[in-house]
Amino acid sequence: MPLHLAFSNDSGIACEHLLFEGILYRLGNSPTADIVLSQSKEAEFSASLHAEVNDNRWLLKINEASGVKSDQTIALTNELNDTTSVLVGNTVCRFTLLSLDDVAEHDREYFKRRQQLRILEKDLQGVTDIGTTVELARNFLLHSIKCEHAAVFCQLGADSNSPTATTDLLQHPISAPVCNGLVAWSSKSLNSVAVETLHSTVKDSEQTDPVKPQVSAALCVPVIIDGHVAGYLYGDNTKGRRYFSQSETSLVEAMANILSLQWLFHTIERKLSGAR
Repeated sequence: MPLHLAFSNDSGIACEHLLFEGILYRLGNSPTADIVLSQSKEAEFSASLHAEVNDNRWLLKINEASGVKSDQTIALTNELNDTTSVLVGNTVCRFTLLSLDDVAEHDREYFKRRQQLRILEKDLQGVTDIGTTVELARNFLLHSIKCEHAAVFCQLGADSNSPTATTDLLQHPISAPVCNGLVAWSSKSLNSVAVETLHSTVKDSEQTDPVKPQVSAALCVPVIIDGHVAGYLYGDNTKGRRYFSQSETSLVEAMANILSLQWLFHTIERKLSGAR
């Protein structure tokens, strides 16, 4: 059976890999590994994953390394849709056995979201009202990415047509502090950042985040115009879902690119109007 692997990168975004039987996969923090789990060089580590063709028994072998206990082999034989979390080096890896139907559904969901993004891009064509673009982007986070709470920050200047965020999020006792923490984290690097709870199922594992996450998963993506932050897209979940994947983050980043163009045209039009 295919195996789904998820682990968090340095930005808190979950990297996902779909593994198939009959192939030997090498994991580790070496750039030559098939799956690079961490860029950290504090202690080299490596592991291997393999399953025979048409077998639902995957073997994870964690090799001995400095600071790591002796070699160990773990059999991943959980029931369908169950998960196992294992600490490999300093990285928490979450493994889920999938059926072929699960793999097909994953692909259908991704392409469905891509189609929704293209439709949204068409809906935004010709829209000059910033409030409308904000609401369309927020609906994309809520309905396409399936966030429980979402907000779009716009920093184009003091303008009644440029809302800074949705009121319900700012008043939410759980979302508000996590949102503020992620925005502060993202502003330092101008990159997308997230918090997740993948690590919570592994005993004694530790992870340093800019905030102590009270949500199951949260994502913050900056909207960049000419090298400067013009706003942020934020979404989170307080239950159930445990992380945002790279593919989902890529879709939100594509949404941010669409907004950056819309807001750039709005800024240019406003300056031209003021010069008349």
